Amino acid sequence: MPRPRNGGPIIPGIRRRRPPPPPELDPREARTWRQITASLPADWFTSGNHLLLKELCRHVRLSDDTLIDIGRERAAVDEILKTPTPPPKLLVEALKKYRAALQSHVLQSDAIASLSTKLRLTAQSKYGHRAAKTAAETVSPYPDPWSDWNQ
Repeated sequence: MPRPRNGGPIIPGIRRRRPPPPPELDPREARTWRQITASLPADWFTSGNHLLLKELCRHVRLSDDTLIDIGRERAAVDEILKTPTPPPKLLVEALKKYRAALQSHVLQSDAIASLSTKLRLTAQSKYGHRAAKTAAETVSPYPDPWSDWNQ
C-alpha cells in the first residue's frame, strides 16, 4: 500500500525540497539529518514527524559518543588486567564503568531502532511481507558484473 502524501497538492514540474536540518542540531546531527533525508523521497518527511527525525539524529550522535566511551572503559579494564596481580577493587570499579557504558549504548540502540521504525526508515516498514519475500529471493549471491570494473 503506498504511503499517503501529506503536504498539499503535487504540482508537475515543481520539485519538493528536502527539509533542512533544524538550527538546534549540532554539525554531526545535521549531517545525519541530511543523510537520512537524502536517502528517501523529498515528501517522505512531513512537518509532523520532524520532531521524531530530530530526536533520531540526536540518538545517533549519542550512540557514536557512547562507542568512544566503551572503547575508553574497555582500555581501562585491559590496563588493569595487564598487571600481575590486578587490585580487585580497582577492577570491579572499572568493570562497573564499562558495563554502564555498554548499557547506555543498548539504550541508544533501542531508541534508534524504535524511532527508525516509527519514521518508516527500516526495510521492514517499506515492504509488505510478500514484497519482502520476493525482494529477498531475487538477490543474487554473486557480485554485480560491473562492480569490479577496472580493478
